[in-house]
Amino acid sequence: MRFKNSAAMFFLSIFMSAAFCQSNENNIKFFIKGNISEKITALKNASGRETAVLAVKTVDFILQNLEDTGFDDRDMNNLAITGILALPANIVNTDNTILTKLYKLFELSQDSTIKIAVLEKIVLFQETKPSAESVNVLNNFLSESIEKKQSGDVQKNAVISLGKIGNGQSFSILYDCLQTECFSPYSKEILEALGNLADKSLSEILQILSSTTIDRITEIFDLIKNNSKISASFKAEIAENILSETINNTEENENPEVQKLEFDAFCIIVESNWTRASSLINSYFMTSKTAFESSKMKDSQFVKIIEGVSQLATAEVSQVLTNYLTELNKQTEKGGKVSETIILALVKSLGELGNKNAFDQLLLATYLDYPQTVIAEARISLTKLKWEN
Repeated sequence: MRFKNSAAMFFLSIFMSAAFCQSNENNIKFFIKGNISEKITALKNASGRETAVLAVKTVDFILQNLEDTGFDDRDMNNLAITGILALPANIVNTDNTILTKLYKLFELSQDSTIKIAVLEKIVLFQETKPSAESVNVLNNFLSESIEKKQSGDVQKNAVISLGKIGNGQSFSILYDCLQTECFSPYSKEILEALGNLADKSLSEILQILSSTTIDRITEIFDLIKNNSKISASFKAEIAENILSETINNTEENENPEVQKLEFDAFCIIVESNWTRASSLINSYFMTSKTAFESSKMKDSQFVKIIEGVSQLATAEVSQVLTNYLTELNKQTEKGGKVSETIILALVKSLGELGNKNAFDQLLLATYLDYPQTVIAEARISLTKLKWEN
């Protein structure tokens, strides 16, 4: 009995295997011999390896007949979309020509749905087998769209696609899209794509920052500083370059928008402990000091700058703050009035820095006609100074 059951199972498996092969063979024959509707049915009925075979055959068939059938044949377009969507992610590992075929289909077809389907597959294949040519195709397409002032769903999807697979050149092209009026409906998608590509586009970003408006610089910087995927050092380097660009423009230094941008850049540098920019920070402090003294900056913001500067904790920073305390002490000695919040922040920051070179001026502050809160803080700061080498 056991032998009979085993034999039955054996013959059943052979029958099922033969039926499966026949089914596969029938699908392929059905596709080859069938009309457009039957080809679509064969594709939908296919499974496993057969799907990949028929999907590639579909792309080949479309490319061979597209010019003859025209670009607006609904049946051909439906077949093309079905075939493209059926292409499996790993097809690029076994078919070296499929991407080239898709590029050609993207170029020739005038159907938006076909083009978008191609874009989706290009992104999918990039994850399986990265291709620089795929990025170039999308870059060129958007560049031509900018030149021709063409935008639509295909361009929108190209923007999104480049945000996933693009390179530094893509960043520059997307930035150009941002400045092109016909792309304005897709500003959100463009900005998101720019944010995704920022960390691989340092040289392109620096070039843009040196040749654009404050509004655009602010827009790009907001993308970078709010992106959790970007490293602190990258953000700090961008912040350093922004501060360097704006601080040297004396005409703009009193502009509130510029002041906010500079302050945001300053905060990123401080948060990242980017001591490489200490000389620049000292210059920023002096610029801010001038703005404060000419009533172009509020006490509260200048206090934050004093506190932030001290966090870099370099000897150079300590000397700059000590020099400022010297100025304020001289003003007070001559009967001048200084802001209590400013002098308080200053003596406290010098105590946190602990540089013994501040000793003379901190000690002097305890004898001058400052409010008791300032004198008390100066005494505390004196105890924090470090005397060892």
